[in-house]
Amino acid sequence: MNTLINYLDYLVRLLKLAYNTDNKKALFNQAYGACQYHMLCHPDNVTEEKVTTLWNDVYRPKFEQAIYGKEV
Repeated sequence: MNTLINYLDYLVRLLKLAYNTDNKKALFNQAYGACQYHMLCHPDNVTEEKVTTLWNDVYRPKFEQAIYGKEV
């Protein structure tokens, strides 16, 4: 889980360097894909719940704020 969090944090930092919406959306897709891949590699309900909560409550809002400029 720490590796996933580190990667998601890295992608959030890259958002500051992304110069257009398409690049920011690509980073969003990479982050979501990383969450899906982590759940595939660790197929238990506890991991799925933790990753889903982490994505929905922490990282998705950060990406949406950077892409769309709105609070979620």
